[in-house]
Amino acid sequence: MFALAVVRSNGDINEKKAGVFSQSEWTPKANLEWAVQSLREIDQKRPNDPTVQADLGEALSKLPHTQAEGMKLLAGLAQKDLMGSPHAYAALAKMKSEKGDTAGAEAAIKKCEEMSKNPAVCKKPVAAAKA
Repeated sequence: MFALAVVRSNGDINEKKAGVFSQSEWTPKANLEWAVQSLREIDQKRPNDPTVQADLGEALSKLPHTQAEGMKLLAGLAQKDLMGSPHAYAALAKMKSEKGDTAGAEAAIKKCEEMSKNPAVCKKPVAAAKA
C-alpha cells in the first residue's frame, strides 16, 4: 500500500517525525525507484496477478527509463481486459498520449471512467507539444 501511495504522489512524500512533518531526505525519483523495486518484489511473489501487475505498470510509467516496460505491461493487461486498477488505465492513457496515440489514450480513459468512482483519477492527459 505504501509503495502505491508513493507512486500516486509522484514520489513527493512527507515524513512525520515527533509530530512535525518534514520533507524526506530522499528525492521523489529515489522514492519512485524504491516503489518500483517494492512492487517488483511483490510481483515475483505473486506471479500472474493482474492487480499486482497493474500496480507495477503504473509505477513503471512514472520513471523515464522504465516507461517502455510499463507501457508493454499495461497494454498487455488492457488488451486482455485484465487491468486491475483505474489508476493503471490513467497511466496507460498518459503514456499513449505522450506517444501520439490519441485513440489509444481515449480508449484507456474510457475504461478508467468505467472503473473509477472518482472522476479526478481519469482526467484526460494533455498531449505533448509537437516541436
